[in-house]
Amino acid sequence: MRKPVRFYTGQLDNLDMKGWVTHYNGKKELNWWQKGSTCDKVKGQDSSTLPPGLNSSSQLEVFIALMCRTLKLDFEKVNVI
Repeated sequence: MRKPVRFYTGQLDNLDMKGWVTHYNGKKELNWWQKGSTCDKVKGQDSSTLPPGLNSSSQLEVFIALMCRTLKLDFEKVNVI
């Protein structure tokens, strides 16, 4: 069963924060990793909604709820279909 994820929508405040996750299952900590560690903090962006203006030098940290983890992503290349 999936748990609720709360993130900034950009509708009422800073559009640069659009997609940043603030809570997972109502909490700011995951209680999965070592208590108080960086790994246990709820952080990163929801991959379904990202802020405008991303480019090849933008850094992304995507929160993956199913993994209880934040992954850092680096730009590699543009795929043209």
